[in-house]
Amino acid sequence: MVPNVIRTLLPERTVKQYQSYCKESGFEGLGRSTLLRILKTCAASMRKSLQGLDYISCLGAEAFDDLLEVIEVLGDAGEGMGWVKRQQHQLRESKGYLKSDYKVHVCTTSKVADHCRKYAKEHAFQSPCDHEHTEVCDRCELLKTSIQAIEAGLVAQNDNQTPEVKEELSFAVKQAKSAILAWKSHLLRSVNQDAARLEVLDSIIGFTCTRLGHEVLAKKISREPI
Repeated sequence: MVPNVIRTLLPERTVKQYQSYCKESGFEGLGRSTLLRILKTCAASMRKSLQGLDYISCLGAEAFDDLLEVIEVLGDAGEGMGWVKRQQHQLRESKGYLKSDYKVHVCTTSKVADHCRKYAKEHAFQSPCDHEHTEVCDRCELLKTSIQAIEAGLVAQNDNQTPEVKEELSFAVKQAKSAILAWKSHLLRSVNQDAARLEVLDSIIGFTCTRLGHEVLAKKISREPI
C-alpha cells in the first residue's frame, strides 16, 4: 500500500522515494519502468478536502514550482531559452498576484468575471448577477495564457521526449493546473467568509445596541415621577 500523502507526488518522484527506501532497507525492489506502469495502472484517487485550507494554499504555491521545472525540461527539449525565460517570468508574476493582489480585486459585484464574488464561485454555488461581465483582468488572463502556453509546449515537443518523460510532464502539468485553480478558488472563498463574518458581527452589534437602548429608555421611564 502506498500512503495517500505520497501519492500527491509525481510518479517519478514516488519511484525515486521507493527505490531510496529499498536501498536503505537492503531490499531489491522492482525496476523503474515496472514501478511506473504500476502507478499508471493503479491511479491515485482524487479527493477534495473540506479542511486544511492552508494546505490548499501550500499545494498551490508548490504547483508553480512544478511548472517552472516543466518549463526547464521543455526548453531543453527544443522550446529555447527565450521561451523559458518568458514563461517563467509570467508564472512568477501570476504567483505573486495570487499571493497579494487577487483578494484585493475581488468584490461583491464586478464586470470582471474572475473578480465577481457571485459569479466566480464554484458552479454549484454561483448566484445570478444583475450585470454583464464585459471586462477582463490582464493579470488573471496572464495565468490562463501561461498554463496554455505550457500545454502547447508539451504538444510541440511531443516527438522529442521519451514516453516516460511525456507521461511525467503531462501528469505534472495536470496536477499543477488543478492545484493552482483550487488555490484561486480558496482565496475567493476566504473573501466570502470574511464578508459573511463581518455581516454577522454587524447584525450582532446592531441588535445589542438596540437592546441596550431599549433597556436604558425603560429604566429612565420607570424612574420618572407620575
